[in-house]
Amino acid sequence: MTKKPQLKRTTATENRDLVRERHYATRGAFPEFLYHGAVVNILAGELYQAFPEYQFILQDSPSGAFKALGNCFPVNWDNSLSQLPDGGLEAMLQLAVQQYRDGTRPNILCAFQIIVPKELQGSGLSYEAVHAMLNIGREHKLTGLIAPVRPNRKAFHPEMPMEQYVHWKREDNLPADDWIRVHIRLGAELVRVCPRSFVVEGKISEWEEWTGMTFAESGDYPVPGALVPVHIDLDLNRGIYVEPNVWMYHRINI
Repeated sequence: MTKKPQLKRTTATENRDLVRERHYATRGAFPEFLYHGAVVNILAGELYQAFPEYQFILQDSPSGAFKALGNCFPVNWDNSLSQLPDGGLEAMLQLAVQQYRDGTRPNILCAFQIIVPKELQGSGLSYEAVHAMLNIGREHKLTGLIAPVRPNRKAFHPEMPMEQYVHWKREDNLPADDWIRVHIRLGAELVRVCPRSFVVEGKISEWEEWTGMTFAESGDYPVPGALVPVHIDLDLNRGIYVEPNVWMYHRINI
């Protein structure tokens, strides 16, 4: 039986420099093009300015070794779960920042990302990081955790509709995708697909730099790490990637 790791959670409120240092050190965990979404690039800095108590790292308790990064933010959502926005992560982050500026009281937590170092993946740390988010939500009297989940293994099936992929099961009837399975095992419900959760636009030269590919004609191109094909338009000198994610919801008992 695998021994449960002894982990210490540190938030940016407690040690801002350490958490931000580990955040920047994780660059490269995702494909390069994902670091060029305009909305997230503009607003991601607000996570540490407005919501430092919701940004955290997990460390090995005895040694202090870095184990995982988690970013989340509080938001007020009084509508039904079925009305969670098609715009997914981008829409919810924009809403949270505007509400913070307006002084609106949040009632729910939204996940931004969890990053586990590649060499530690598969060791249960993703579960620990989601648990940490749930605990943060509970400590702040928030009623639930919503997550625009990025099903990472969808990248191996870029042509499959997300609505079909999210219901793909293993022989044990658990979701085939790793991240969807983590949330389901922790009691989450799958709400619905958010078709425009994350958008990246760029010139053809930028897409060639980000992907190491050459785009000789207009069309839709599967790109390593992309959940859906990237649309290339040579006449407009433009490539656009519109990533669907899936909304999932955890109830928090407070």
